[in-house]
Amino acid sequence: VPVTPVPVVPVTPVPVVPVTPVPVVPITTVIPPVILPVLPKQGASITLIGGKVETTQFTIIKRDISGSSGNTNPTSPGSETTLKPQETVMQIQGSNWSLTFSAPVPAASAQAGSNGSIDPSTPTGMNLEKGKNITTSGEGLAPNSLVSVYLFSTPVLLGTVMTDSKGNFSVSFPTPANMKLGEHTLQINGISAANQTMSASIRIMAVKAAPIAKSFKFTVTFKVNSAVVDAKNLNIIRSAIKKVPAKVKTATAVVGLVTIKTTTQVKWLAKLRAAAVIKAMKKTGFKSIYKIVSVPNPTNNSLIDRKTNVTITWQVTTRG
Repeated sequence: VPVTPVPVVPVTPVPVVPVTPVPVVPITTVIPPVILPVLPKQGASITLIGGKVETTQFTIIKRDISGSSGNTNPTSPGSETTLKPQETVMQIQGSNWSLTFSAPVPAASAQAGSNGSIDPSTPTGMNLEKGKNITTSGEGLAPNSLVSVYLFSTPVLLGTVMTDSKGNFSVSFPTPANMKLGEHTLQINGISAANQTMSASIRIMAVKAAPIAKSFKFTVTFKVNSAVVDAKNLNIIRSAIKKVPAKVKTATAVVGLVTIKTTTQVKWLAKLRAAAVIKAMKKTGFKSIYKIVSVPNPTNNSLIDRKTNVTITWQVTTRG
């Protein structure tokens, strides 16, 4: 019996309908400043979400500025030293968002505190030198939305920035040149991830630019059992003095070293060497407040101990 083959029915493929992505429409509306009835308290912020006050966590720390330079070796001879710059960071933490304000620590308080500690110059607030930049950043806002940064009593728009596709942003703005000294409100306005207007305000204190301490170190090496400043040493002293800016008030600290073991001889020769250096500096006409700092014990190394270490310190005022 012959077998009749079953005919093959061709399968018609189902056409693939391309999915057109819904375009993301950026929110470019500038949120106007929110005029508060009172300044935010120090150590706290006033945060409004959809016009209602929201409870937030508020932290203040002081830290070294990332990538900043500064000679942190105070014993390095023949070099000018400056303190490593630091910044005050204030963070507002909401339920699913955060905002951060940061600004350089004024030079007057740069020596106080340490990395990660509350800024002792304003334990619950931020000091900002006139002319310095202030940086703001945030996470968890509406994606591709406009953020406005204001400074007031009288509201001044410092600038605007767009959040990225994740609702994050970071931007720096210079403070107005005509900013008055005293208390101000810094405010960030934007759109929350829930598409509500949000406004966060903190208190800052505008202060004058403070002097920055600088120093120059050099070394004068003596012959064995000698405290004579010879011509070579005198040239070293004169070259060092030329490193100091003109018309600044200075303080000069001098430390004498020796190789002798006997305590009496150590004190005698070390002080004699320090005094000889001070006398030579005065003869050049260099005016300063001179001081013999200490008489350290010898290390019994003639190359190290037959010398006098000198540190000249002065202050400069920076302008924003």
